[in-house]
Amino acid sequence: MNDFLKYQAQTSPYPLGMEVSHAIGSYIYDTNNKKYLDFVAGVSACSLGHQNQRVNQAIKDQLDKYSHVMVYGEYSQSPAVQYCKLLVENSPPELNKVYLVNLGFAVSTTKPATGSVSVDGDARGWKKVRILRSGNGYKIQYAELASKTFTEKTVSKDADFNFTFFSLTSGNTVSVEPAKAKWDLNFTVFTNYLNMGPSGEVTYGYSDFITTNSKGGTQVYQVLVSAGGSYADFTKAKVVEDSFKPSITDQRMIGANWRNGGGQNGSLPSIRTDRFYVVKDAAGNYYKVKFLAMTNDAGERGNIVLEYAILK
Repeated sequence: MNDFLKYQAQTSPYPLGMEVSHAIGSYIYDTNNKKYLDFVAGVSACSLGHQNQRVNQAIKDQLDKYSHVMVYGEYSQSPAVQYCKLLVENSPPELNKVYLVNLGFAVSTTKPATGSVSVDGDARGWKKVRILRSGNGYKIQYAELASKTFTEKTVSKDADFNFTFFSLTSGNTVSVEPAKAKWDLNFTVFTNYLNMGPSGEVTYGYSDFITTNSKGGTQVYQVLVSAGGSYADFTKAKVVEDSFKPSITDQRMIGANWRNGGGQNGSLPSIRTDRFYVVKDAAGNYYKVKFLAMTNDAGERGNIVLEYAILK
């Protein structure tokens, strides 16, 4: 118990501190062999009971082959495929696809150190999901992984928005982004690909990432001062229309390119002053945009200052 309090971070001010010896079925035993009915069961990991022999054997068999190798939906992994196949075979014929959805993390409430970020809160678990067409919209069916029943909701399309967002936690549509005619740039956290050289590309979670409203018609390209001249001298006559083309289908053209990530030799994130951006909105207006700051006076990130002007 002393080592637990000394070396391991606690998640509450007054942890239970029970020293676990083992668990069987629905019961946990402490080091004095006192048993407790387990109402928590891990994060849905023990819904079939502790030391379930079939579950344990399946885990051991799988560990002899491989453990975690890639996120769901990238590599073909037999256990996940067989699970989805079983669900489909026991569903009506029109329900021919099942998605296993990791809900990610709740928003963190931890205040980060100066210049740092704290993005992820508690893990939100998994759901199994089916999506069907329903008129001009969709019908979504979702449940806990081990559940034999499901919740069904209808989600309607709205032509004024790029997407309709649905929360599997609240069971309702939620407001995430404005109508597509009312925004151009989105400042967000974002999972993107990072080139690791000979090791290839890996997925990497960025903070301070900027996406463009490509589905709503916004286009953008980057101008390096060394090649395109200064921000102050840039006029509409210098716009290169062909440079917009990649952004028609790729929302990541600004991405993380506008700032230095920091971290090297203790450096903090900072603005890249050797570049600016040309933005064309859906109405055909042209703007030049440069970033001036990404922190406030206290060094807290997420306080971006930018300058922009319409090009004439």
